[in-house]
Amino acid sequence: MKKISGLALVSLMLVGCAASQPPAMPVDSNPSDALKFARAMDLRQITDAGDQYLIYNGFASNGQLVPLKTPVKAGEKGVTNLGGNGVADVAAGFATHTSFIPVLSVLTAQQPTAIVDGVVRVASWNGKSQEDNEREVNAIFWKTLTRMDGYKVGGMCEGKGGAVENAVRRKATNRDWVSYADIAPTLPKPPISTSGQVTFIIGNDCFNLYATRASNVGLVKEMSKELGAQRALFLPGSPEHEPMVFSDGKQYLFRK
Repeated sequence: MKKISGLALVSLMLVGCAASQPPAMPVDSNPSDALKFARAMDLRQITDAGDQYLIYNGFASNGQLVPLKTPVKAGEKGVTNLGGNGVADVAAGFATHTSFIPVLSVLTAQQPTAIVDGVVRVASWNGKSQEDNEREVNAIFWKTLTRMDGYKVGGMCEGKGGAVENAVRRKATNRDWVSYADIAPTLPKPPISTSGQVTFIIGNDCFNLYATRASNVGLVKEMSKELGAQRALFLPGSPEHEPMVFSDGKQYLFRK
């Protein structure tokens, strides 16, 4: 059984109550195909921002993917919402080839959860179960991860038996959790043919670290072809590249 990472806080159990609701789905004017995919993938913060895209999460020195207190643009410094009372080393967004930017962490009552609009995720509309999609996507992710530029065993990748985590719930507006089983039927359709209700898989911390390097974008695009025509992969923005969506080997940018 694979080790549960810090990022798996988004996927441990199905919970929720009648009062728990996700944030409102934005009403977009003339959205790009990338943004249409994003909304269908339950990404509610990202916009068609072009070069003005935002970075939502950062890597702390312990390897944990954590939310920035305020989203930043590439090249700006970010403050994390990492719990604790020390100093966290974090880049503005994702770790890069350059040195980390030291910033003071912000005290939180609970371990923070990475913002979903800043995490690699795969949506499947193929009618398969969550378990089948996880197994298939993990095999493809793992094979691709081991080919990525810079990949090495150790650090946040130590002891990883896989490259993904299930995403079965998300944060609600009341700071509780709401199940994707309840959200999925309410989500808009993606700009591709579908044959089932959506299920989600997210890349773990190790996969996010390497997938968000510009030198590995080509591999991610190639991987999306193997994922198939009824899946889409969201690659969040990082200091090295803008956010994008891949589906069946095609690239979609958040530009009108």
